[in-house]
Amino acid sequence: NPVSIEHARAITSSALGEAFTVFQMIHNTPFGDIVDTEDDLQPYLYKGIEKSIRVFCIMNAVIRTMKVEEETLKSRSYK
Repeated sequence: NPVSIEHARAITSSALGEAFTVFQMIHNTPFGDIVDTEDDLQPYLYKGIEKSIRVFCIMNAVIRTMKVEEETLKSRSYK
């Protein structure tokens, strides 16, 4: 169902936002000095991972249950 893919796209965008937040938090942290950011960073990191897993589960369900109309695709590919 295309709606499922749209949901996956939106969740992916949100997960990417979490990843950018993590990157912005650590990009100026001195090497090895993770104490500065670890407590504040972890919620964003884990939320991003959870959202990514949700997307993989949704897309797994979509791919496993989709039906491809081969004849329709073939006829459209020659136009």
